Amino acid sequence: MLNVSIVLYRSDMAQVNALCQTLLQAASVRSIYLIDNSPVAATGFLSDSRVVYRWNGGNNLGYGRANNIAIRESIYDKVPFHLVINSDIEVSASDLDYLHGFMQHNPKVGSLMPRVVGADGHLQYLCKLLPTPWDVFARRFLPRKWTERRNARYELRASGYDKMMNVPYLSGCFMLFRTEAVLQARLFDERYFMYPEDIDLTRTI
Repeated sequence: MLNVSIVLYRSDMAQVNALCQTLLQAASVRSIYLIDNSPVAATGFLSDSRVVYRWNGGNNLGYGRANNIAIRESIYDKVPFHLVINSDIEVSASDLDYLHGFMQHNPKVGSLMPRVVGADGHLQYLCKLLPTPWDVFARRFLPRKWTERRNARYELRASGYDKMMNVPYLSGCFMLFRTEAVLQARLFDERYFMYPEDIDLTRTI
């Protein structure tokens, strides 16, 4: 059994609802929490008792802090797994149930992310080493052709992304957690507003 949290910020509700409908087809999903950081409350979200909508009163709490609202619900209700997912991700119900089953049978795994491909079918390099200050600077300010070799190492491209890997930094777009592991890691560090919080939490776990 797992809960899901999706953080919204002026999100496309048709896209959000499509994702919710797919997630609710999974036998493993208990509840979906829509945590809305938008200036104005959303309307038209999916009407289902398993979908819980919470607007933060126009306050943008940041990604980690907003997800923590839902993660605390999973902790309180003793839901063993919690999925943090972006609203633009597509995943099948059967794949989610498979990942849930994997977590059930591998109690030493604290978090996981599946292989991710873009809408164009190209592999997304979302498994990374811990970034150095140079990595952060170079990826933001330097032309990609200047940093291609270092990026390839940083993004573990030589692995082929065709096997299970123990990775220090997994992208926050899809994070399936063992709730107990997140509790021990003290949830997302709310001092991070956006971006480094997924590095911090996956590294801690």
